[in-house]
Amino acid sequence: MARCCSQVAPRRRAVLQGTVGATSVRPRPGGIATLDAVLDDGSGTVVLRWPGRRDVPGVVPGRQLRVEGTVLQDRGLLVVLNPLVATVWPVRPDGSRPRREPPPVP
Repeated sequence: MARCCSQVAPRRRAVLQGTVGATSVRPRPGGIATLDAVLDDGSGTVVLRWPGRRDVPGVVPGRQLRVEGTVLQDRGLLVVLNPLVATVWPVRPDGSRPRREPPPVP
């Protein structure tokens, strides 16, 4: 199982952690929107894709996420369809974590 973007391969499971870069909603045939978000972990990038969704709570540029799913290749891009997503909470200098969700990044 791949643990960083530079190690992912099509048709394999991956557990990745990184920062969301750009997000976009693209129309698809039949009027169905698709949300794409680029995940960058410093070693490379993958596209997170949710067909039929215009947004996914917590998936915003600048947010740290941990994702899990199966990688596929679409037009030369490495894509994870409908990944499981968890927010990575920031750690304070004393080692504690905030109890509430951090404010969205503008």
